[in-house]
Amino acid sequence: PQLPWPTTVDGLRIERIVLAPAVLGEAARLNLSGQARLGGEARDAAITLAIARIDGRVGTAGLRFGQSGAPAQLMLDANIDEPAGGLIARALSLPGLPPVSLQLAGSGAASDWRGRLRAVAGPARLDGTLALAIGDTLSVDLNAHAEEAGRLAPGIAAFVPPSFEIVGRLRWQPGRRLDVARLALAAPEASQKIVCSSDG
Repeated sequence: PQLPWPTTVDGLRIERIVLAPAVLGEAARLNLSGQARLGGEARDAAITLAIARIDGRVGTAGLRFGQSGAPAQLMLDANIDEPAGGLIARALSLPGLPPVSLQLAGSGAASDWRGRLRAVAGPARLDGTLALAIGDTLSVDLNAHAEEAGRLAPGIAAFVPPSFEIVGRLRWQPGRRLDVARLALAAPEASQKIVCSSDG
């Protein structure tokens, strides 16, 4: 719930992380660096992490997270950038092992955080907004536009429109219940809505 006193980690560094091919589909060496500042209250925190490949291949990932104040204000900035043949494309078995990138950034009250999401894998892309409400229940709302998503799943590509809209809403009570309150896919050619829930 809280630390006995504020704590600052000026620098964290792991010089070498070695991954066997069985982990993500290719042998890789990475390093990790970061900083952290943790307040006495659990809601006060600022964390920065960066991961980079150090085996002659290119690939980076980063995370900046900050939460402070009452009511709590949240800042979140995450990014991934890999060229073709990268670890993420291999781990997800994406056809042709395309370049992959992801950016998520936003700020606002923890009870009403909103950010911009952009994900690209070769010709496929997803652009939209993500909203979070953090409390006893974690709420996640996605509203996005997808293009060429069918190229990532050749087995069903014939059934995936070239572009479509996605609206999703999840509600999660940790250890108790996960609700997919809404999942809607809409395109000029077709539309589909799904609502379901899961206990446990």
